[in-house]
Amino acid sequence: MWAVPLLEDLAKHEPGMLASINVSRPGEGSYAQSINELGDAFMDETLDQWFLPMNADISCTGPFSDFLDTLDPEILYGPTVNTRGDLSWLDGWLYIISRQVWEKVGRFDENFKIACFEDADYSWRARDAGVDVAKVSGLPFKHHQASPRMRVPNFWKIRKENQSYLRDKWNLGDNWSYR
Repeated sequence: MWAVPLLEDLAKHEPGMLASINVSRPGEGSYAQSINELGDAFMDETLDQWFLPMNADISCTGPFSDFLDTLDPEILYGPTVNTRGDLSWLDGWLYIISRQVWEKVGRFDENFKIACFEDADYSWRARDAGVDVAKVSGLPFKHHQASPRMRVPNFWKIRKENQSYLRDKWNLGDNWSYR
């Protein structure tokens, strides 16, 4: 499985951390669905404060649990911010979500197919729920941007459909686009 190296990285740097993979073959299911399944399991667990959904095309280069202990659990964090006009949102390759945030914002919208724009929607829903959204630096994760979703048949068509869904959902207007 292509996500095994990430689990091995996590186990090497954070041996006591609970880590789970929920990936589907490219084109089957969606990133939102996978996050929701892991998030639901996380909420049933009582061990950890933080839930870190992440793409499998990243690597972990060092320990990070002590760093997580310094974060405010009332804030949704991520290492990258996308901006378009006066709108900004966390890029979904890695989120740092606390129990409090998950309870306030809820699950990801599974109407977004594969993986595109569910991150903007979640960030904006967090903002509307009174949750601050913040970029965090210093995490030992590297995004390789080799996502298998790009090889899904009709990926660019699906991405465009997701963008249209986001525009309609948030009343962004026909002129709004990202990249």
